[in-house]
Amino acid sequence: LAKSSWQFGNALTVVPSARLGMRYRPDEASPLRTDIRTDISMKYGGLTMNARYNILWHKGRAWLWYLEPGYTGGSRINIYARFTLFCVNDWDDRIYCYERDAPGSFNVPAYYGRGWAASAVAGIRMMRHSFYARISYVEYPWTLPAKPASAEIRVQYKLDLRLRTAADRQRRQESKREDVVRGAGSLG
Repeated sequence: LAKSSWQFGNALTVVPSARLGMRYRPDEASPLRTDIRTDISMKYGGLTMNARYNILWHKGRAWLWYLEPGYTGGSRINIYARFTLFCVNDWDDRIYCYERDAPGSFNVPAYYGRGWAASAVAGIRMMRHSFYARISYVEYPWTLPAKPASAEIRVQYKLDLRLRTAADRQRRQESKREDVVRGAGSLG
């Protein structure tokens, strides 16, 4: 529906967005499904903060809220944590919400019940080696009848086997020299 960006000074960027989705199926008992999602993303240097509130009306009212702080240290390290609250009383009102994961993997749980979830994702890249880890926990303390909690730990190792040509090595050396010159120039 709407998306814009605000820049505050040289470092802080705020990006709010909103989306309205409606679906009509005349042959269903509850033919209209309305989904409103609002997001706000903030970035300050390597620090990020993402938040979402999603509300849905179909057979009943369902909602989901999350807050996700993170840190990106250049291209070498990424760390994110997420805390989610949700209240979805009917399976037909479930809310899908993408969650961060390792490259090549994806995680889009269907939130259903009344509960909370927490997850953390970290990635570290060193030369040709990359390590990723994700830990998550979901609990349903306000769901009746009781629903069991779930936990998951996932790890991934990646080795980059790309062959580098002489031209690639030369570009890399030139880039390193430019970085050194830029760094020396900022000291004086």
